[in-house]
Amino acid sequence: MNWLITGGCGFIGLGLIKDLLASGGATIRTVDNFLVGTREDLAKACVFTERDPAKPETWGTDFAKDRVELIPGDILDDALARKLAEGMDVIVHLAGNTGVAPSVEDPRADCMNNVIGILNYLEAARHAGCKRFVFASSGATVGECEPPLHEEMPAHPVSPYGASKLAGEAYCSAYKRSFGMDTVALRFSNVYGPLSSHKNSLVARCIRRVMGDCPLRFTGTAATHGIFCT
Repeated sequence: MNWLITGGCGFIGLGLIKDLLASGGATIRTVDNFLVGTREDLAKACVFTERDPAKPETWGTDFAKDRVELIPGDILDDALARKLAEGMDVIVHLAGNTGVAPSVEDPRADCMNNVIGILNYLEAARHAGCKRFVFASSGATVGECEPPLHEEMPAHPVSPYGASKLAGEAYCSAYKRSFGMDTVALRFSNVYGPLSSHKNSLVARCIRRVMGDCPLRFTGTAATHGIFCT
């Protein structure tokens, strides 16, 4: 199957690419603007060939041989999204703004990246006839609730980030109902693992401090700027 992964140079993208290659039979195209992940990060997970985003006629050359194809680009470029989706069976949308604090600092930028970004790729998937669309959502859509959390809980986001991710889930639902697209939203929360040491998430910070034999001090609230370990 042909997979298009947005944000493939990020932590979750790298793990997915490694697993897909290990399973065999997958050819992968990824798009990234390198604001979080880098080409060097991608090189830790696979051998890839970088393509010129301005020359789509060169994409797919030796696609099966190279296995992973990297196209630099931004998810707000809807024309690029349409071109990238051609010939793809599955789109996994991982790219976008991450974290509560950045969304509080700049709600408009958070909305543009997380709402317009997913809309661009849902539209690209619809026009390309992709079989499945997978969206990286977040537990922040639920808001502040008593645990344990589950997917049947009413969503009451308390941050712009949670609101933008909830909007993405709503668009996935709408495209499934309106266009018959097979969509699924995954509510990640503080994901960590190999190659995540650079992240500023709560769990990653805690792990770094424990490994450095440093005390843990927690500040902030989920409703405002997020909870941080310092």
